Amino acid sequence: MSGENDARLGQVEQDIADIKLTMAGMPGAVTDIKSTLAQMLPMLIRIVEGQARLEERLAGSLPPAEFHELRGRVEEISRRLPTALAYPQPAQRQS
Repeated sequence: MSGENDARLGQVEQDIADIKLTMAGMPGAVTDIKSTLAQMLPMLIRIVEGQARLEERLAGSLPPAEFHELRGRVEEISRRLPTALAYPQPAQRQS
């Protein structure tokens, strides 16, 4: 039984040594992460600003529920436009 306890104690001591070694490297890793985030911050700000501009532009657009109404209008305009321009419409595709 003593041999088992010694083996467990040895494993626990090894685990503690591994944890201490990992912890010793953490300040450097945290510094690297902070540096990377600092480099990314201007890019993230531009993304957020761009998203805000897009949301502003889309605020006056049709909501997605109304897009189906455009489909019929586009088809109608594409039928009438060649006639209005005296341009012969190409033959319809065979489906």
